[in-house]
Amino acid sequence: MAHQTFSLQESRSTWTSPSNPDKAIVSTVSSIIDSFVFGGLDKCTASWKDNLDAILKNVAAPQTQLVNSYPLLRFCPILNRTFTKFVKAGNAINTELGSRVAARRQMSAVSEHDDQLPEDFIQAALKQNKNYSDTTLITSAGDLWTGGLSTTVTLLRWALIYLVHHPNVQTRIREEVLEAFGQSMPNYKEKEKTPYFLATIRELLRLVNVLPYGIPHSFLNTSHNDFSNPQNFFPFGAGRRRCAGSSLAYIELYVLLGRIMQFFEIHPEDGKLPSLQRSPGMTNEPLPFKVVLKNVPGPGIQGPI
Repeated sequence: MAHQTFSLQESRSTWTSPSNPDKAIVSTVSSIIDSFVFGGLDKCTASWKDNLDAILKNVAAPQTQLVNSYPLLRFCPILNRTFTKFVKAGNAINTELGSRVAARRQMSAVSEHDDQLPEDFIQAALKQNKNYSDTTLITSAGDLWTGGLSTTVTLLRWALIYLVHHPNVQTRIREEVLEAFGQSMPNYKEKEKTPYFLATIRELLRLVNVLPYGIPHSFLNTSHNDFSNPQNFFPFGAGRRRCAGSSLAYIELYVLLGRIMQFFEIHPEDGKLPSLQRSPGMTNEPLPFKVVLKNVPGPGIQGPI
């Protein structure tokens, strides 16, 4: 994942002044997901990024949620305007996904008899069943993209906000990560070395609750007669409906936050703490904010972030 965190490195000079971290976070997470889905063989186009931004901006908007819930409201111009932007961006993303799926199908056909392990999700799917339709692959790739991008980006944004509010937590995480990994990339396989950092991530998942509709109200019973361990925390759900990208989300949060903590102190803009208020919508989005990243005193940054 080292080469996928380029955006944080490219942005470190600009973050020394108050800056909105959204662009760097979206670009970094997008690169990771693209590598997982398509092998990261093609750089995302400018139009792709613009359409992703439009989806992220409009998917959680109250207008979009109202039209989704009550389709007749699409005839209301004020509500339909936002919903139309969301649909238009989604259609454009699906078109580009289609061309990339076709390219991966062609590459997989050439290496059909190759015994090497699949390099990405699409290749793995085609290796399992070469007759999967383009529609199936496009839908699956789109689900991984949109489901993995919005939630992870939102969690990372909230992580920066809460860490600014709690500098003592920043310090403790940094000390633990540096003791475990030095300046090397944090390794999720060795996560047991950083129990406080892991606990912080789980507390972040609890506090943020990115998808507030993820837990049906009828399952909030905490009686031991109904559940053997009612206090167990399952931020990604459980059973067959467990989030398919939970493992990737944990790794992304661990590596990216750990890497930031190794080299930066996160400070508020002009001493003013960012708001903890949430924007209304499908996901618990934070309000726009700016932070300042200051290099941690020490030997300096060695190699890519």
